[in-house]
Amino acid sequence: MNEASKILIADDEDFGRALIAELLIAEGYQLFYAADGAEAVAQAIAHLPDLVLLDVMMPGMDGFEVCRQLRSDPRTAAVPIVIITAAYDRPSRLRSIEVGADVLWASRLIGSNYAPVCA
Repeated sequence: MNEASKILIADDEDFGRALIAELLIAEGYQLFYAADGAEAVAQAIAHLPDLVLLDVMMPGMDGFEVCRQLRSDPRTAAVPIVIITAAYDRPSRLRSIEVGADVLWASRLIGSNYAPVCA
């Protein structure tokens, strides 16, 4: 039996974590959660996920700093990281490149719909 791919969802908003989880649970992924930056780093090191979905705006350590720390740790340096942000502006795009994110995912909440825009 193949082991399910592991995905870390890091978002300080319960709604954001639940929304993403709802899409992924049905596909059989093994999910781990973090509600702040420090917890995201700890969960990534503890579980060595196959993918990290990382919100930018989190208390304490923001998503950019989490990404930078994960990239600097040999255990997590190669894990694909998708940074999720509501601000799809030039500074956010440049910062995501600087810290080593694989994808910047600009999300817009429209009513009850989650509308991603990948870059």
